[in-house]
Amino acid sequence: MKKTLFLLPALIIPILLGAQDITGSWHGHLSLGGSGLTIIINIATEGDGYTATMDSPDQGATGIPVETVTFDGKEISLAIPRIGFIYTGSYDGTAVKGSMTQSGATLPLNFTRGEAYTAPARPQDPVPPYPYRSDEVRFRNDEAGVILAGTFTMPQEKGLFPAVILVTGSGPQDRNDELMGHRPFLVIADHLTRNGIAVLRYDDRGTAQSTGLFRGATSEDFMKDALAAFGYLKTRDEIAPDKIGILGHSEGGTIAVMAAAREPELGFIVSLAGSMLRGDSTLVLQNRDILTSYGEPADLVESYCTVLSGLYSRIISGELTGVSTEEEVSALITGFDRLPEGVRQNLMNILGTEDPWMDYFIRYDPTADIARINCPVFALNGRSDQQVHAEANLSHLAATLDRAGHTAYTTRIYDGLNHLFQECETGDISEYSRIEQTISPQVLDDIAGWIKEVTR
Repeated sequence: MKKTLFLLPALIIPILLGAQDITGSWHGHLSLGGSGLTIIINIATEGDGYTATMDSPDQGATGIPVETVTFDGKEISLAIPRIGFIYTGSYDGTAVKGSMTQSGATLPLNFTRGEAYTAPARPQDPVPPYPYRSDEVRFRNDEAGVILAGTFTMPQEKGLFPAVILVTGSGPQDRNDELMGHRPFLVIADHLTRNGIAVLRYDDRGTAQSTGLFRGATSEDFMKDALAAFGYLKTRDEIAPDKIGILGHSEGGTIAVMAAAREPELGFIVSLAGSMLRGDSTLVLQNRDILTSYGEPADLVESYCTVLSGLYSRIISGELTGVSTEEEVSALITGFDRLPEGVRQNLMNILGTEDPWMDYFIRYDPTADIARINCPVFALNGRSDQQVHAEANLSHLAATLDRAGHTAYTTRIYDGLNHLFQECETGDISEYSRIEQTISPQVLDDIAGWIKEVTR
């Protein structure tokens, strides 16, 4: 959940077209509660009309196509039906002034020429030469027939070292877990290796240098890739085979739980903002937190989340499928017909999306796997996280471990940290790229200290 923002929050916003010579790049700022998003529009001519793409650098999104564009010399209209997005504006020769509508919400959005965006600094990115070994490696998941490419870092001195496997969150990620200019796994690997802990990080299947297909894979498939990494590390002479663990972020934290339930020889797991609730519950909480932060009325937020919860329940039970009509959905879910048109369309888009990953995610409940864990657990969340609710997920994890009689665990909530564990103002997704810090130094120290303690 990273990163890969689950539903509404992606706010893939419009593109614009104009008259006269409107080709080139345009930029605008979308205000969302206490924060906002920079939007860049790139326009080119095609025949008698125009084509356009959008970049949302604050969300790490580039090249998003506009599906429908109309322009009469002054008025501009753009639509991206697959996300329920509409933009209308007026071009005055120098700027475009208008508004966007998505999922029932209408917000002002104006554009002026030029990109007007400078990528923030990333001061925590390590710079070579490094005081440790760094090797390019490949290992195989035989069951899936994929070869995973990664980077293995370890201390220079001789000895048997503890090791940790880094597992990314949702969406195709490279070995550095790169997102919006941040490379958190590069920063984490550097910090841990400097503290005497070997680290293996790898490109997701079908991403960068790893083979296979990402699309169509589920959390269970990614868990098997992580266990293939575990098997590889056990073959390394420099690694203590009983001191190999998994650290996962977001979906990766959930995958760490899945792996620990299936591999009794795993030495430990670290969950950074992992979802410990059934997937549909995580998504409903996520939507509630984000819509509230955007300043949506409380009654609309509650109505939307109630209907969304009902929608997921019907999908899980098999009562609703991608071929359902609005009339069928309305007959089954109380309150659906009373939602604004844009919101209803967004929910129908969710229903009509065929995605094996999402289908698996909303059904998977980690509770049984949590109860089967027999290794030490460190679970961390930021209190300002709007993607994975800190209190709800950590309390469920702790309660489940307690019932199972498992005492070797630590949970921690950090005030003022977001989903990426950055020191933030609001926790809003749009802050991620603007914050120069990649991950809180306190979190880095706590992870390193905990791993050294449990592998002492």
